[in-house]
Amino acid sequence: MIIDFAIPQKGSSLLEAFETWRSWADPNVCCDYSLHVAVTWWSDKVKEEMKTLVQDKGVNSFKMFMAYKGLYMVQDEQMYAAFCHCKEIGAIAQVHAENGDLIAEGAKKMLALGITGPEGHELCRPEAVEAEATLRAITIASAVNCPLYVVHVMSKSAAKVVADARREGQAPADTFRYSIECDSSPPWRNSQREEKLTHSGKRERERPTSTQGETISSKVKRVSFTPARLQSSPNFSRLRI
Repeated sequence: MIIDFAIPQKGSSLLEAFETWRSWADPNVCCDYSLHVAVTWWSDKVKEEMKTLVQDKGVNSFKMFMAYKGLYMVQDEQMYAAFCHCKEIGAIAQVHAENGDLIAEGAKKMLALGITGPEGHELCRPEAVEAEATLRAITIASAVNCPLYVVHVMSKSAAKVVADARREGQAPADTFRYSIECDSSPPWRNSQREEKLTHSGKRERERPTSTQGETISSKVKRVSFTPARLQSSPNFSRLRI
């Protein structure tokens, strides 16, 4: 089973995005597949299309991005509304949990330092931005009693937040293989010029990283990623990612 995300641009139709993904897949598909749908903006139209997707198209999970400011990111009040509606229509809410505002400011800082390589991606995303967003998403979902699934946990700090929530029966999650197996050794460049630039960034990142001698697997092993309420769902096979 493959489950992909149909992701509409801001202001675009969720139904049209769903049908577009179907049109790409159906002529070539050779295995079972299903689709989540992302909620990248909020309006009465989005609300109605979510209901149609659940009732008529078999979609039962919607993903909200707390990152990618200006592209896919939704604000807290939009996420609150989406969570409320997910609860009403019986869908699972999912989140990509990173603080998009802080990442955007961090990216500006990296560019000002002249750091334009892949190392800048990590430097503008300290663990705290994921842990904070993860806790915020769990808090908002708890306020409306909406089932929440946190996708691709990438750090020990966020994994701890999820582990704490799981002890309260909340917020199942998943992770990437590379988040478990890889340490946080950044891809520093080799040229003298880029070493000087990236070193200036490295001095600023004195923080516990995803590994400091270990990966997040020690946290992940204590987190249940398959909640009982999903196991009992008749569409559970569609929810597994």
